[in-house]
Amino acid sequence: MNKYYWLIIVILLVIGGVFFLNQKKPAMKQESTTTTTALNPVKEFSMIAKKWQFDPSTINVKQGDKVRLKIKSIDVTHGFSLLDFNVNENLAPEKEVVVEFIADKKGEFSFFCSVFCGEGHSGMKGFSMKGISKKTIEEHLKLYSGYINKYNEIQEKLAALKDEDYAKANQVYSVIRELKTELSFAWGGVVNHEIYFSHLGGKGGSPAGELLKQVEKDFSSFNAFKKDLKATGISARGWVWTGWNYQEKRLINYLGDSQNTYSMWKVEPLVALDTYEHAYFIDYGVNRAGYIDSFFENLDWKIIEENFQNIVGCCGEC
Repeated sequence: MNKYYWLIIVILLVIGGVFFLNQKKPAMKQESTTTTTALNPVKEFSMIAKKWQFDPSTINVKQGDKVRLKIKSIDVTHGFSLLDFNVNENLAPEKEVVVEFIADKKGEFSFFCSVFCGEGHSGMKGFSMKGISKKTIEEHLKLYSGYINKYNEIQEKLAALKDEDYAKANQVYSVIRELKTELSFAWGGVVNHEIYFSHLGGKGGSPAGELLKQVEKDFSSFNAFKKDLKATGISARGWVWTGWNYQEKRLINYLGDSQNTYSMWKVEPLVALDTYEHAYFIDYGVNRAGYIDSFFENLDWKIIEENFQNIVGCCGEC
């Protein structure tokens, strides 16, 4: 497996299936262990994560149950996210992770893998995102996988260069020029998409705490920030980033027309908006503005806020 397949992306593609919460006691697809406590009985389940599914893929509990999941990955690093109950865990290979929560809501809820785990990730079952279809995400992930593959392929070709290749270096055309140019393009495609997918899957809204204060300081209001980011996105041919400028100590929305145009020195990206047509054409056609509205509705500001706290603690050398 390529070394970059384990890189984390927070995306809403379901490995596992559906979490059913009912008031009536349903038939269980897996036997659970019930532990009696002074408050609530504990419904305990064992779960295996593997490429590319959870086993079991469906769990039934009653509203009000205390649920304990013992989850283990048996191959590569996976993730387990059940956002409606604030559950998000990384699953390292062969290490059991215990998750507990109260099933205090009635309904049907999806759980999914939150860590990119290989080529089969794009075909995982289940999906829930406002305004962005499963088909769009599946096709988008195929492109992301392609950037990983090409980055590794280019690295191998660079390692195999001979003295005569170096001797023929030329700014108009040469093998080394071509490989070096496309290396930056492929790497940009990897990192840009990782930022993009990592902060999707939330419930939109607005940031809080220090990040909100900084947004209001630099843009006068959160609505003004959204207006600027949306207009920048409509104007871009590739990507838009909200970046923290270490030197100016402020947030700025930057525009880039290609995967490898993020070269703003002393600027750390916080938000990445993909404006290539592949990110929205299936769902919106030429209506990029509608896609950007949906992008805002799916942002996970908690993740962005945590990244901001980490960034502002640096000295411009992170």
